[in-house]
Amino acid sequence: GLQVLYIVLSLLGWYWWLHGGEERGSLRVAEATSRQALALLSIAVMTTVAFWWAQSRFTDSASPFADSATAVASVVAQWMLMRKLLGNWYVWIAVDVAYIVLYSQQHLWLTASLQLLFIAMCIRGLVEWRREIVEGDAIEISLRAVGPDPVAISSHDQDAND
Repeated sequence: GLQVLYIVLSLLGWYWWLHGGEERGSLRVAEATSRQALALLSIAVMTTVAFWWAQSRFTDSASPFADSATAVASVVAQWMLMRKLLGNWYVWIAVDVAYIVLYSQQHLWLTASLQLLFIAMCIRGLVEWRREIVEGDAIEISLRAVGPDPVAISSHDQDAND
C-alpha cells in the first residue's frame, strides 16, 4: 500500500516540478514557510499517533511507535520533496538514521548499511539545493540592481499609446 502511495506522489511531484512554478513554469527550490512547517508537523504528529494506536492494537509490530513515526515522516519528506522544499533532506536524513537503528536492532546489517548510502545522497541533494537557492537569490538581486524589465516597460508604454 505504501509503495503505491510513493508512486502516486512521485508522479504528482514530477508534474509539479515541471508545471508548479510561477506562470506554470518549473518549480524552484524554496524553504518551507512557518505556516507550511507547522501544518506538516501537526499532520505528522496526529497521523503518527493514529498509526501508533492502530499498529499497537491490530499488528504484532515489535516497535509500533518507531514504525509509525518513520512511515509518516517518510511520507511527509516525500511530499516536501514533491514541492521542492529544502527541508525534505533533513527529514529524510532523520528517517534514515532512525532506520539504521531499527534495522540494526533486528540484525538486518545490510539494510541498515544501505541507509548510509541514502544519507550520502540526501547530503548531496541538500548541498545542491542550497546552492540553487543561493544562486537564484543572487540572480534576483542582480536583476533588481539593473532595474525594471525593459520589455515590460515598453509593452506598458505600448498599451498606454493604444
